[in-house]
Amino acid sequence: MSLTTNRVFMWKETLLRASTVTALAINLMLAGLLLARDQVIFEKAVPSFAGTIQPHLKQEFRWELYKASVEDLYIVEHYKEYEYHYDKSGRFVSKRPTGQDSYLRYWRKSPLS
Repeated sequence: MSLTTNRVFMWKETLLRASTVTALAINLMLAGLLLARDQVIFEKAVPSFAGTIQPHLKQEFRWELYKASVEDLYIVEHYKEYEYHYDKSGRFVSKRPTGQDSYLRYWRKSPLS
């Protein structure tokens, strides 16, 4: 036998052994899965008792003017933030203050205006 023929024969033999070992390993794993499926206990599904706390509401935040005053050369507008809730149909459900306040100051052109 020549050296090239010997290498081809060794390569084929190695490939055959690797394929045989792989097929044997896959079959052993499948057999293990078939035997173990009766050993594993799956818990049955239990219905949930928790319901939704509130219906699906759309939430929106708005600033509303609640006070305006004149201070020296400025007009000061005070705003409060409110949280609005609407149902699925877009109808108003509730309104509550968020506790956030803000103000805007506008300069007056003359003290008498």
